[in-house]
Amino acid sequence: MGPPLFFKNPSETPFASIAWRAVNGLLAGWSNGLCIRCSTRTIQPREASARSQADSRYLQITHVFSENERGSYYFEFSCSRIRVPSETNWEALWQTGLVLCAQQGHRLRNFGNTKFWCHLSLESGEQFTNKEIRKSPPTKIPNFRELVKAVAKIANHNPDYSLYFRGQTRDYQLGSGSSSFYPTIFRSQGRSRSLTTKDLGERYRKLENCSNDLLTKLDRLKIDNINKLKKFPELTWSILQHYEVCGTPLLDFTHSLRVAASFALNDASDSANIFVFAFPYPNGTISYSTEEELLNVRLLSACPADALRPHFQEGYLLGSFPSRVYKKQPFLDFGRRLIAKFEIPKESFWGSDFHAIPNTALYPHDDEVEAICAEIKSKYDT
Repeated sequence: MGPPLFFKNPSETPFASIAWRAVNGLLAGWSNGLCIRCSTRTIQPREASARSQADSRYLQITHVFSENERGSYYFEFSCSRIRVPSETNWEALWQTGLVLCAQQGHRLRNFGNTKFWCHLSLESGEQFTNKEIRKSPPTKIPNFRELVKAVAKIANHNPDYSLYFRGQTRDYQLGSGSSSFYPTIFRSQGRSRSLTTKDLGERYRKLENCSNDLLTKLDRLKIDNINKLKKFPELTWSILQHYEVCGTPLLDFTHSLRVAASFALNDASDSANIFVFAFPYPNGTISYSTEEELLNVRLLSACPADALRPHFQEGYLLGSFPSRVYKKQPFLDFGRRLIAKFEIPKESFWGSDFHAIPNTALYPHDDEVEAICAEIKSKYDT
């Protein structure tokens, strides 16, 4: 891919105008309400001329910044080269652009054949690929202290990544035996029925309805941060996902091993699993990584202060972008970011020095946002 192109004013050159409309068209399907400002430099006419080819314009977008400067919100993403004819049906272009983004440019990047120091390395000292890690059995860990030590070693050997955790009562696997972690909106309804495009469309409509209801109710209560929620649909989705209102393209993670272990063991019968994932380091309420093609929502910053649960759970919500994908595909599986898994026992895990976080703390009863979400959930549950 070539160097970034930046556009300051869409009326300054014909090519800039085309590019500006293309950028807005590409983003329209997944960033409703964004303010896009690109201000580092303006494309000059001679640059536009040099990029024209056979009466067509070629636009290669590589960056739109995701910094927050004086209240303006920026985004960054990368996509395939887009061919823009000189006489264009813009509606068709926008639809084509969205398809290009979804099918060619944006993949939840996996680790390929990269080898990692993981749970298997604790005994062997060797490194393993993500594919090997996903199919491997979990390493058994007797107590919380040993779990912390094991994860510390893994973090030390993988300094380029920030580690996130999920605690589950079981290891959900694909038919191939690989651990699988799809966001809730992409999960099939039982083994006997696959998820169809129609199913996904209905789920996105439900998500849209729940999002609108949540914003309306929060606005009436004059809850803080409502303007931020209106600008970034992913923030609204993160609340709906965290409070289990409906399926979303996001998946819950935590930075806290204690939270993950408490989640896993509080409802377990005899043992549970802790999964370790490697993601880019976050940098703000929402982090967009063009290299890894991920979005990361820091739940504590996204939620209003009246939402108590995120304060106890140290939660993050992660997804791919563009955030709306209408077909379940392997690149949406967060198993592609898995680098370790452990099995922990319910009995004697915490010992005398450490204690589980009780469900009453993980799910506080006086959470005003939880009451709102429960009302929305009951409205749309059938």
